[in-house]
Amino acid sequence: MTLRPMGAADREAVLAFARKLPEHDLLFLRRDITQPEAVDDWVDEIERGEILTILAEAGGEVAGYATIHRNSLRWTAHVAELRVTVAESWRGRASAGC
Repeated sequence: MTLRPMGAADREAVLAFARKLPEHDLLFLRRDITQPEAVDDWVDEIERGEILTILAEAGGEVAGYATIHRNSLRWTAHVAELRVTVAESWRGRASAGC
């Protein structure tokens, strides 16, 4: 398992990951990341420094990601939302087995 920051070059890998997620998982996401435009918007936010996304990769594919969404209001800049999504095939695995 490799952890690294997400960037524009990850667009197709993220789309492939999203399109394998169970449909009910998609209901809890901030955006429909099965759509190229949504992933492009996500990358734009990363490049502007509005969010930070770390990808987990295994076997050349995205196995999951974690994103930190910080509040843009100055008086609540210390508040953030952490979102984690894991591929169904990677759920429930013990860390020693990864």
